[in-house]
Amino acid sequence: MSTQQLLENLQNPELYDYPITGFTLLETHCSYVLLTGKYAYKIKKPVDFGFLNYSDLTKRQHFCEEEVKRNQAMAGEIYLETVPIYGGTTEPSFTATSKPIEYAVKMREFCQDNLLSQLQQQQQLTPEIVAQLAENLANFHLQAPLVPMDNVIGSSAHAHQQSLDNFSQTIPLLTDENDIVELQQLQHAVDEHYQQIKTIIDRRKQQGFVRQCHGDVHLNNIVLIDNNPVIFDCIDFNDDFCWTDTMADLAFITMDLDEFGEHTLSWLLLNRYLEITGDYDGLQVLAYFQSYRAMVRAKVAMFTLIHSQSATEKKQQYTRYKGCVTLAKQYLNKKPRHLLITCGISASGKSTIAKALSVKLDLIHLSSDRERKRQAGLALRQDCTAPVLSGIYHDSITEKTYAALGKLAQTVLDAGYPVLVDATFREKKYRTVFANIAQGNNIPFTILYCEAPEAQLRTRLNVRQQSANNISEATQEVITMQLATFETPLNDEENAQTLKINTAESISFDTIVKQIGLESLTKG
Repeated sequence: MSTQQLLENLQNPELYDYPITGFTLLETHCSYVLLTGKYAYKIKKPVDFGFLNYSDLTKRQHFCEEEVKRNQAMAGEIYLETVPIYGGTTEPSFTATSKPIEYAVKMREFCQDNLLSQLQQQQQLTPEIVAQLAENLANFHLQAPLVPMDNVIGSSAHAHQQSLDNFSQTIPLLTDENDIVELQQLQHAVDEHYQQIKTIIDRRKQQGFVRQCHGDVHLNNIVLIDNNPVIFDCIDFNDDFCWTDTMADLAFITMDLDEFGEHTLSWLLLNRYLEITGDYDGLQVLAYFQSYRAMVRAKVAMFTLIHSQSATEKKQQYTRYKGCVTLAKQYLNKKPRHLLITCGISASGKSTIAKALSVKLDLIHLSSDRERKRQAGLALRQDCTAPVLSGIYHDSITEKTYAALGKLAQTVLDAGYPVLVDATFREKKYRTVFANIAQGNNIPFTILYCEAPEAQLRTRLNVRQQSANNISEATQEVITMQLATFETPLNDEENAQTLKINTAESISFDTIVKQIGLESLTKG
């Protein structure tokens, strides 16, 4: 069968039961996508690449059906159904006349300008879009099917073999001796890192973090539909690439953002994802998977380079290769660890300060509001307002919340990341616990004490309570209680560790960074 002839003859408005605005044909390495204005039809090429086999009609039907089924979990508004094509290549039809000659995935067409890759190029990729993307990915991972425990996919040995394949497939493509040495050194660093975390990778599989993920989460596979970033085109043709640790899925999109110079958005996405999933333990394997994803892209750049005809394209691909190798190395570098906590009355600006510093300085942001609800088994935005010091704000629950925050802070530090704990820390005993954690890890400790006039606190609280994104349960009565009972940092030791921030005035984050000596945490 001539696929090209079929595609030409499918571009006939009379074949469709809706008005056609025009035909556009897109091509990937394994598929054709015919755009019609309202719907798109994706036809798989009859190819066999080893890792992907669409060589016969039965296989193409199967993988069309798999594509629809798997993508409907995150992109049900795009993926509609598998449609058979009847007739012949010269006179195709969507009406049953005989046995199907081909199959297509029918999708709702979307504007290519709304791809996140396009928005990023136009500098229209906003924190709000990325925060929603993190939430969508997190919720998908929380309900994705588990990989069978007796399957080797998702084991440490399987994950590392995929990583080693990148090097064995890329090194032969290099001609510059310095590039060869550089990649050999990176392979050694990756192997050393793997030796430190391989038991953690296996443990995470036993704990249920290896799931049927998307496998290909990057900006060009995400489209903004009604202000919602929809992740589409998951890998359906090879379980080796999508049965993976959820952190490997997260690693792809954070790496993609980093490569395109959107590190602040990458860090925002990471913190938002962790806030929803609570998978802070996954930080222990994140850098390994980020380095792996960067090397996959470096490998693809070299493959593209050797098949390029123009000198300009070869130069572009080599530049991309070098950038991805540099990124892969950076992920494996140890980060300076630091423990910071906020301190202050509700509505004093603690969370605003914490969120801004976390993305500016690559800090993992832990929120008491979120962890308190997680401890109680409540949804992030579930209303659980109660009288002062009762309900989930009873002293006993508060004690459990701070204990959980302490354990999470240690988990983050053990994974090699600096951490900022966002809470009121009204009582000195809780501040002392975290000071001791820092001392036990032999790392710096800083208290960010936020303050503002009482009238401003109460005004801010009124505004905050009207926000749909508010997750705090603080009330005016809570502020009254806190003002009466707050144990302000007073002694010499706490004062030496405390930076007072008047949030009623204009805040210079550069000044804050200099005052607490965090410049070393930023990426060079």
